[in-house]
Amino acid sequence: MIIGNHSLKIVRIKEQLKHIIEIINLGRIPKYLGVQFVYLENIGILIIQQEYSMEVLKQFKISNYKPYHILIIEGVRLSKEMEIDIVDPTNCRQLVKKLIHLTITCLDVVYVVGVVSRYMSEP
Repeated sequence: MIIGNHSLKIVRIKEQLKHIIEIINLGRIPKYLGVQFVYLENIGILIIQQEYSMEVLKQFKISNYKPYHILIIEGVRLSKEMEIDIVDPTNCRQLVKKLIHLTITCLDVVYVVGVVSRYMSEP
């Protein structure tokens, strides 16, 4: 995901905030909360969560994953009454929590994570 270069707007916001709170400029941040920032001159900021994604896959022992271009199949409806293998609710909730954080940069999973989140009371 690339955020455009809006340096004039950023300067204005910083000036307004100086009157409300104390601001310390730490310069360019390379990484924060699992999100990497790559600064591209005259273009903007590239936001990456590749390391975070790999950590999630490793933590939940998902080593044989295959990327999919279609994340949800039309006509498929999830239901609490579906017959599926029982999953560990705590593990499932932790995974969904991590996936929600991943939606910062992976917009293609936003819808699917939202749908799955609806079933966290009884995963």
